[in-house]
Amino acid sequence: MVELVGPSWAVRDLGSRNGTRVNGDLTSGDRLLRSGDELLVGSTRLVFRLSEETAYDVTVGADPPPQLTPRERDVLLELFRADSRSGSIQ
Repeated sequence: MVELVGPSWAVRDLGSRNGTRVNGDLTSGDRLLRSGDELLVGSTRLVFRLSEETAYDVTVGADPPPQLTPRERDVLLELFRADSRSGSIQ
């Protein structure tokens, strides 16, 4: 199975007898694919290609945390102080 996982493509063997190979290596679990990787599924050879427009070579980050109001910040700091005094920082 080849599927989009986040910003990348991955291949997973679903229990086939012959296994799935990527660039000659037998895969186990998910294996992220790069453009040009050669997949061998049974006796079928596939070459994975991405166009430059869809290639992802950088990590896609999350949005920054929201800005806190001064009151929200004070409450969070007080909660942290209370936890650290009891010895149960989580």
